[in-house]
Amino acid sequence: MGITGHANQYRSQPKTTPPTPPVSLLSQTDSAAEPPINCGQLWGGRCAVVVGPPRWTHTREHPTVWVRRVRIKDQDFPPVVLGWLARDLDPEIRGGVAGHPNCPSAALSELAADQELNVRWEVARHPSCPPAALARLAQDKHRSVRINVARNLSNSPATRRQLARDQYDDVRRAVAERPDITPTLLRHLARDQAPRVLRAVAGNPSTPPAVLEQFASYSDGDVRREVAEHPRCPPRALQQLTQDHSSWVRAAVATHPNCPPALLEQLAQDKHEAVRYVVADNPRCPPGTLVQLLGDPNSSVSEAAGDNPALPRATLAMWQLAHDQQQPVVS
Repeated sequence: MGITGHANQYRSQPKTTPPTPPVSLLSQTDSAAEPPINCGQLWGGRCAVVVGPPRWTHTREHPTVWVRRVRIKDQDFPPVVLGWLARDLDPEIRGGVAGHPNCPSAALSELAADQELNVRWEVARHPSCPPAALARLAQDKHRSVRINVARNLSNSPATRRQLARDQYDDVRRAVAERPDITPTLLRHLARDQAPRVLRAVAGNPSTPPAVLEQFASYSDGDVRREVAEHPRCPPRALQQLTQDHSSWVRAAVATHPNCPPALLEQLAQDKHEAVRYVVADNPRCPPGTLVQLLGDPNSSVSEAAGDNPALPRATLAMWQLAHDQQQPVVS
């Protein structure tokens, strides 16, 4: 049954029992043999008749907003039709155009000045948005738009420098989280007063070791923990953080891939069992330290040490034998 047959079938049914359109109905509009249908029928907000070929042209001209909204979600939508729909009166359709992967640059530049927030929000995060449009959106009154601009990898260095001085810390944090941020901009953001910005700087893989060493003394524990987990954390900062008053920071030091064996031996004496457990679970822990942790009063720590692949099985067997011999015999 062609699309015309489906239409006649639905029109003959009572309007009190709205039908559900077949799943295959949308795909049938690709057939050039079907006559075009210029309008849709709606029952209870559901479209029963869909436009005929050429489907893209009829989509942009279709009087039913629901039909246009459905079609705008097609991933193979042609850029030329998206350019037409960028001027649609319905803001949801313009937002769909702005978020479509095939949206042309000219349409994105035009939609960057749209009055609707959701449209500009979509434009600001589009990977193909032109740098000039992003520079305009970097001055948007809504910071959610500016956050998307800060995260967009297509923006210019001048836009990033501007947003690094934004009045809102979540915008500056978005700049600090960028993987391509320059060392100069990182050093600028390292002087920020907002802890969430400094946490982003401390967690950025590009942060220089000198900045990490500076952050090892910062008052915010989450910042110090980011330093302890950073792959470029210098040894002197790791040494300092083993004395941190936060057990979470000390545990992060124990998991660091570059933590020296001497620091692991030191952390094996930590008063907090969570820190000792991380040491016992570390495959780089020295065997002598693992033997020591086998006798830990916390069963989780001793079991982790026994299961550690760095502990030779022969050493574990000898320890278990000696331990069993020291146990009193129960008569």
